[in-house]
Amino acid sequence: TTPFIVAAAAAPAPASEPPKPDALSRGVSGFLMPTARRLLKRPERRAGTGARDEVLRPPVALALLRLARKLPKDGPGEVSVLVVAVCAAMRHRDATRRDAARACLAKMGAAGVPLSKLLGELRSALPTGYMLAVRSAAVNSLLTATDALSDDAAATVAELLLEDLLGDAAAARDGATAGDHAAGSAAGVPEAKK
Repeated sequence: TTPFIVAAAAAPAPASEPPKPDALSRGVSGFLMPTARRLLKRPERRAGTGARDEVLRPPVALALLRLARKLPKDGPGEVSVLVVAVCAAMRHRDATRRDAARACLAKMGAAGVPLSKLLGELRSALPTGYMLAVRSAAVNSLLTATDALSDDAAATVAELLLEDLLGDAAAARDGATAGDHAAGSAAGVPEAKK
């Protein structure tokens, strides 16, 4: 046997300690992740008005998620940044962009991001008005994409469902069916019709 194999077998690392960052992981977290994070959103100008807008790139978000989960030290922080960016993209007024962000969020949940983290960020990013219908559709796609519901996420799901059935979203729906239209209501939002 070589001395390297004997030395490696003699000193196993404790299982409770996270792996220490090496030169590769420092390079990935210091250079590659910030560079790739700048590619997460694509700047776009509208043809008619010339207004600037940023569009989420879901494949980049999923690639960054896979890369961030491999980082020993900075991984959880990077995952949180990605979840915030995807949930913020759900606020966009274009339904196709919301659909892309919702599909990306469901894939993040299927990839192992804790459901409680995703639901908590959805709750804070989509609090009122038409966003409640968008949030309900996102919760539905998250629940269908994930295999199991953890105990900490079950309470959050129950709260969100109660808000949807009995809270502001239900009041907005009841007003919309009676013919009342208030600013910020879910009338005209495709997610509200599903």
